[in-house]
Amino acid sequence: ALSRRLLMTLVGFYFDDATIQDWASSKGSGQLALRQAMMVLGTPFAEAKQQQMSSYGDFLRWEHDLVHARTQEKVTFWVRERLQVKILDLIKRLELTTGWLQAARRAPIHLAVPPVQRFVVASDAALEIPRHGAGGYLEVWNPLQADKYRSGFAVTIPEGVYDLWSEAVHHIAQLELLTVLVALVSYSNRYRGRRGVWFIDNTAALMAMVRGRSDSADLDRLALMIHAAMFALEVWIYFEWVETKSNWSDGISRDAENFKWHVEIRFSTEQCSFPLCLWKLPLRALIR
Repeated sequence: ALSRRLLMTLVGFYFDDATIQDWASSKGSGQLALRQAMMVLGTPFAEAKQQQMSSYGDFLRWEHDLVHARTQEKVTFWVRERLQVKILDLIKRLELTTGWLQAARRAPIHLAVPPVQRFVVASDAALEIPRHGAGGYLEVWNPLQADKYRSGFAVTIPEGVYDLWSEAVHHIAQLELLTVLVALVSYSNRYRGRRGVWFIDNTAALMAMVRGRSDSADLDRLALMIHAAMFALEVWIYFEWVETKSNWSDGISRDAENFKWHVEIRFSTEQCSFPLCLWKLPLRALIR
């Protein structure tokens, strides 16, 4: 441990940009001890190569402040005056305003990715009678947080949607992906900029989403529309498979609001549907 701390202190002395050292050991004492040891050995550090530990520093006249480095994960920098004069002169020549430069003089830089809001969703579809399918999904917003809340939706599938698809023995995989698409486009602002996990119990639908292609043109089209919607909303979704018996959205997809389990655990229940015109829209229109 002592060797590690001394090595970190040496790094701080010899590399001007390595100003953050061992938080637990230093606090100035490690540097002072090493400085005295080098003086005893007759090889003291040059004054230009040593610097006291401080939350405020100046590297090549580039001033920076580390006060909020640990609490808010950001470092504040100040632009050198000479560089600032050059930039202002250039902006003046180009007849641009200087308002943005004044605001950027103290621009914080995040040391880590800012926290994002997360969600967990499970969706399912049912097709008991040909051309009379239904879907549903249950959402948990801000899971594991004190302000988490739950919502559930029963998806009504218009009969005309089957005329848009190719002939097949059944369209259950298409209905599974259609439910995902309905969730993203019906309440898009709720998903915008978030990250989450989405559970699907149909392997054909899941593989179409993960691989981006399948043996069905309809599944390919649905997967493409979902990816386009995710791109437009800047939402990151990790799709995962779940067993049918463990899929907690199975009940709402079959019985809609008549399914009582999700109501008992405080899921709200609403209705939504798929607009048929969305299928024929070009991807550019869908993204916008």
